[in-house]
Amino acid sequence: MEHRSDCPISYTLDVFGDKWSFLILRDMITHGKSSFLEWKASDEKIAPSVLTAKLALLVREGFLVKKASPQNASKFLYYLTEKGIETIPIILDMFAFGGKYMNPEGNSSFIQQLRTNRESTITGIQEAMRAKRKAALGEVN
Repeated sequence: MEHRSDCPISYTLDVFGDKWSFLILRDMITHGKSSFLEWKASDEKIAPSVLTAKLALLVREGFLVKKASPQNASKFLYYLTEKGIETIPIILDMFAFGGKYMNPEGNSSFIQQLRTNRESTITGIQEAMRAKRKAALGEVN
């Protein structure tokens, strides 16, 4: 990807400047989604061409790794890389912020958990994402 400048915020916006990249990561982190069809079924109704492009961007930029499914070689599964795992605090902070103002009652238990145990919640989710990737890719500690 060609970047407009050396600015870190500009780089971040190049990758996450629309809603789809963060929503794909959100679904991985909060709903355990890892396949094209799972994301396509999300409430936001992402167009298949947009989903294909966003997954390719996230793989190319090193946030995701892509692997053929062991059950079906024509189906691909995606896992967070270490770079992708580093987005978890950002995504959870966005979740807490949006939940506070949009739907304070609908997500109150998770938002309260984030407020009272932010670091341990983040660490727990990061460890779970690492374990999922390592198991799928046969990585050793």
